[in-house]
Amino acid sequence: MKLDFLIGSQSSKTNIWLGTGIIRFTATLLLLWWVMFCSAGIVAAQEDLGGKAFSKRKYPWYNPQTGQAQRIEMNDRPEIRSGNRNLIPLKPVNIAAKTKTNRGNPGSLLKGLSLFAWVAIGLLIAVITAMLFWAFLSLQSNVPTDEASTQGRSMAESIKQLPFELDSESGDFRQAARLGYLAGDYRKAIIYLFSHVLVSLDQKGHIRLRKGKTNRQYLGELRPYRSLADFYQRVMVPFEATFFGDHELDKQEFESCWNQLDEFQKDIERTSQVAHG
Repeated sequence: MKLDFLIGSQSSKTNIWLGTGIIRFTATLLLLWWVMFCSAGIVAAQEDLGGKAFSKRKYPWYNPQTGQAQRIEMNDRPEIRSGNRNLIPLKPVNIAAKTKTNRGNPGSLLKGLSLFAWVAIGLLIAVITAMLFWAFLSLQSNVPTDEASTQGRSMAESIKQLPFELDSESGDFRQAARLGYLAGDYRKAIIYLFSHVLVSLDQKGHIRLRKGKTNRQYLGELRPYRSLADFYQRVMVPFEATFFGDHELDKQEFESCWNQLDEFQKDIERTSQVAHG
């Protein structure tokens, strides 16, 4: 039995891991950007409120042009003395030229932003986040769009897309599974049974067989068909345990799948008629 399933599965899982990693990283950067600008907006609002409060009255230590505190000099001329400290004249010093600019302060840059601008930024971030979430779900399910229809695909074409090559000249995997069951070779029987399930689902258009895809991806494609997904998973679990983990499948485990096969065939015919009219 020639196998390329492991290589294809690992490649597909790597692509999904990279794709989801990029999406999560981008979403994290957007979230940090949003938090930063919201914080800057709060700072800008606080500074603006403070400036308005100080602008109502004149304070010798506050420069309304720069919005910053300024130095003041006390007049120490000897001829001026007063017992009342409030009568001492104050001489403001113009240090506007020496005042550092706030170009690097995000609060100052965003003072001019109105409430409408902040709402627009919030909506933009929400839309981008929703698009990333949708892309993540699409990547996880990996439902093909360009090859969605399997109508017209021959049985031989479906068999070629199986993740492994089977020694069956007729392509009747159900009969091969039955012969393995009767011979007590349950490992062989579950492999042929799972192959029969995959090909049957592909022929009816419920999944799209393609080398390199994983069993979990096919399960995602079967989400609209609950009964088919349940049976597929029932067969998939012992198949993977036997095929990859060298699990010794016993008669009872195999029969729990085999005895539901006729019901699966009825379900697949019924759902196929509903899906394709």
